[in-house]
Amino acid sequence: MIERKHIKKALFVTAVYCLMGFLWIILSDKFFLNLTEDPQLITSYQTAKGWFFVGISGLFIYFLAMRYYRKREELTNNKNYLSHIYNSVNEAIFIVDAESKRFIDINNKTCSLFGYNREEILKSGIADLTAESSVYNETYAHEILNSTRNKQPLIMEWKVKHKDGHDFWVDVNVNHGYLEDQEIFFVTIRDIDDRKKAQKDLSNIFTLSSELICIVNMDNLQFKRINPAFSKLLGFAEQEILDKRLVDFIPPEEKDEITRFLENKIENEVDVINFETRFLCAVGNNKWLNWVMHPVKEEGYVYALARDVTERKQAEVELLKYRENLENLVEERTHELEIKNKELEEKNDELEHFNQLFIGREFRINELKNEIVRLKQQFKGEK
Repeated sequence: MIERKHIKKALFVTAVYCLMGFLWIILSDKFFLNLTEDPQLITSYQTAKGWFFVGISGLFIYFLAMRYYRKREELTNNKNYLSHIYNSVNEAIFIVDAESKRFIDINNKTCSLFGYNREEILKSGIADLTAESSVYNETYAHEILNSTRNKQPLIMEWKVKHKDGHDFWVDVNVNHGYLEDQEIFFVTIRDIDDRKKAQKDLSNIFTLSSELICIVNMDNLQFKRINPAFSKLLGFAEQEILDKRLVDFIPPEEKDEITRFLENKIENEVDVINFETRFLCAVGNNKWLNWVMHPVKEEGYVYALARDVTERKQAEVELLKYRENLENLVEERTHELEIKNKELEEKNDELEHFNQLFIGREFRINELKNEIVRLKQQFKGEK
């Protein structure tokens, strides 16, 4: 098909050249016959006419050749440029024949991604590069390719296999089109295996975590997604929680205050929001939850993690009661000690009084004894 296209162009140029020559011969002969009927003069004119046509033809061919070589150089440069881009992109590229579903061309990234060389891949088929699976198979791949013929480009995930045998996940983008006159599928592939593993790890964390994890709509605080720990702790079914807003589970006496608090933090684009509040349960007492939230304005969601701190709160209440009781006991004991101290002071005063009385009496007794001794001595002297 490509050669026929060039032949048509060549035949068109030849036809134009022949038409110009034919018109030149006919019109120039009529022109010179109108000027003169002298055979010798006409012959000399014929020679000049021939050389003129040769010159015009040469210029015409020259410009055609120059145009051809300029176009060829431009195409070569463009082809080299596109080839450089084609082989430099970080995505594997397949050009697939629409009818046979065989690979027509691949880029360098395809070889490094799958571990095969160029010839091995071009000789292989879709099934050779697809992981063994009941879902991902050659028949399904053909259906997907054909579905893009009359639709928009298709983007999907696919599981493929490396030459060494390990499987990995890729993003596949399929576009339908034509290369020259050949119908093709243009397929680009990106390795997403690390992303899939990270998603699986995050999903496991989200699902298996004992802490409450949720995603909340930033505009109205409506739950978008919750992990199983919510239902387990609160006693509500998952859909019951998803049908309500986060603040709907806060007791009425605290709801307005917490709502204003969250709206203010989100409006002021606070990066991390931390607070504690009671949360309603389906059965039994409310639970105390410690919340850590991270609003992401670009996505319109708030990512939140909550931890049950009910036991800590109860312990704090008990500790407060114990402290109050202890303070009361200390106050009572202090009062009792003050009374006892006052009584002791009174007793001490009494003892001091009695002691003074005793000391005074003893002093008088000693005086009397001394007086008696003196009188005895005096009495003996008089004898």
